[in-house]
Amino acid sequence: MAKKYLEKIADITDKEIDKRQALKAKEADNLIIEGRLSAFFVDNADLKICLVTPFDIRSKRIADREDKSVEVAKNEIIVREKSEALRYMDIHNIDISNMDIYDLIINTDTFDPEKVSEIILTTLKVI
Repeated sequence: MAKKYLEKIADITDKEIDKRQALKAKEADNLIIEGRLSAFFVDNADLKICLVTPFDIRSKRIADREDKSVEVAKNEIIVREKSEALRYMDIHNIDISNMDIYDLIINTDTFDPEKVSEIILTTLKVI
């Protein structure tokens, strides 16, 4: 019973945060908003970007950062991503695996942070 109550409170909190983020975006100029679901809630964005990294690279980065084995990190990522996908679908009816909403998808393993910035700034100049 307590778990269901906490899940309901978390759902309400998530929805409120998403509403506030969308409202802030509508009220502001020259704003960068970051978040896993931001592209779905900010209708007036000039550019919607998704930064991706291959699973093995993410696993290694997490393992190094959190001092755990790569296998443990992989398992945690799988569990977390499944949980998030279900949660986003349940709360917002969003299929987080659908990348159609993004204008630009950049593999952060292919490009260093400076090149990622250059790609984004160049794209903003031509749109």
